[in-house]
Amino acid sequence: MTAAASLPSSISSSPIGGSRELTLLLQLCAFPGEAQPGPHQFNGEIDWEQFCLLASYHRLAPLACYRLQQSSDLVPAQALIRLRKSARSTAQQNLRLASELIRVLQQLQADGIRAVAYKGPALSQLLYGDLSLRPSGDLDILVSPAQFETARAALTALGYETVMNLPPAQTQAWLRDERMLDLSSSQTLAYLDLHCGIVPRRYCIDFQMDSLLERSVPLSLASQDVRSLAPEDLLLVLSVHGSKHGWERLLWLADIARLLRAYALDWDLVVVRARGLRIRMQRRRAARHNGRPRQDGARPPFRGEHEVARMDVAAIPQRPDTAVM
Repeated sequence: MTAAASLPSSISSSPIGGSRELTLLLQLCAFPGEAQPGPHQFNGEIDWEQFCLLASYHRLAPLACYRLQQSSDLVPAQALIRLRKSARSTAQQNLRLASELIRVLQQLQADGIRAVAYKGPALSQLLYGDLSLRPSGDLDILVSPAQFETARAALTALGYETVMNLPPAQTQAWLRDERMLDLSSSQTLAYLDLHCGIVPRRYCIDFQMDSLLERSVPLSLASQDVRSLAPEDLLLVLSVHGSKHGWERLLWLADIARLLRAYALDWDLVVVRARGLRIRMQRRRAARHNGRPRQDGARPPFRGEHEVARMDVAAIPQRPDTAVM
């Protein structure tokens, strides 16, 4: 469950598409080892108040703080203090959530329930190798539809309660449509989204949860073994999630860029699974030749290790599915 937030007026009212601040933020998202020109290239013309607002809005403040340590002499003290505060907060929050995630997953496993960690601190560890670099607001756990009620009962025993106080019939209707339930614990102050599907029914994208769980891979989180989505499945899931929210946060694109760099994906498998879900993946980028747009409009070959593709996912209309729970 993520609290809604709107873009600050000082940002939304300005043409940030080509701003120096946004350009710097994007450069700081580069994969380790890639060229990072840094703030020195802007000759002191960065509006650091604007930069901090952008970094915070796009959930990239911790990553930006980490990368700017190398150029701290070029960053105003107040901006560094602000970014470091965000980084410390992220680290503390993710450590707390990681501990709670391990506790929950261990209990589910003890009860014979297959569960996979999705987003949250597990995604931070998987893609960034560091719990402090990617903000998390809550926990997301995927389970099979057949085991959803058993998992819900196990979470109740751990002190979790449903956030929405609905009558049973309305709760079941919500689950059929949304394929998830918001839970919270007054003991640990953690919020947890229990999923039996990736997106609500209305999106007509029916990920087969049992298959996702079966293909899940091990992940070491705080020296404990948990399960995470396989890279090819994670690419599709993250792409659908970003498309669902209109790619509002640059963090979601940074996540996909990290995934593309960190894993040698089986692209034939990705395409097959995307077609099975009736979704279309498009790689959008400017066709460039020697630094200039190509006049013939031809696209250079896609090389996953050198280029970041924006993954836009659109659902092809299909009949609504009938079996959800």
